[in-house]
Amino acid sequence: MLITVTEIQHIFTKYNDLCFDGKLPMPRIRIGNAKGYLGQLRYKVKKEKNGRLTYSDFSLNFTQKYDLSQQKLEDVVVHEMIHYYIHYNNIQDTSAHGAVFRKMMNDINTRFKRHITISDRSALTVNEINQQTKLYLVCVASLKSGETGVAVCARSRAFEIFDELPRRYDIVKLNWYFTTDPFFNRFKRTNTAKLFRADRENINRHLATATELEREGHVIRPKKQIKDRQ
Repeated sequence: MLITVTEIQHIFTKYNDLCFDGKLPMPRIRIGNAKGYLGQLRYKVKKEKNGRLTYSDFSLNFTQKYDLSQQKLEDVVVHEMIHYYIHYNNIQDTSAHGAVFRKMMNDINTRFKRHITISDRSALTVNEINQQTKLYLVCVASLKSGETGVAVCARSRAFEIFDELPRRYDIVKLNWYFTTDPFFNRFKRTNTAKLFRADRENINRHLATATELEREGHVIRPKKQIKDRQ
């Protein structure tokens, strides 16, 4: 089906009343052609003097790259509305899809017979997923907010991105990988230090056979494995 801003606004209004007591202001709605997600919440983050993070300038972003049924589209919209509710109310969760998110998702699924999931590839047809073997340079960041950020980086800009990411984000841990998993084709290859929100469990699953990397000076190479001494 063709996704329009008007259709998303209609779904938002319907489920805002049903699931969120009509308390969510209508955010900006954007429609694009991204391959990396079905829906996405975007916002600005400000770190207060007490260290607490506050969120503003919300937008809900959706892709028309894939042919979704009406039911699936509604599930995607409500999924992003849960993220919106948590951030709009500055509720602290354990991760991007942590305990708070999962409880709200399960409650909505039960009460309104929805089928919202954490991550779902079923909507992406095989034709839409590039199955050619490619080598992806993947950066995975654990953020102080509890969220996970991912970047599939252009190899020609690896060192610049490596240096810039810690300056741009509050990062607890940063890991780099080489992988041929076509899952990462859905992330737009970036030339800048820009992270995209992702589900940690899903990312870890697709990095199970990846090669972890390390940097020494001007060389990025496979990480040395420390063997247990007998």
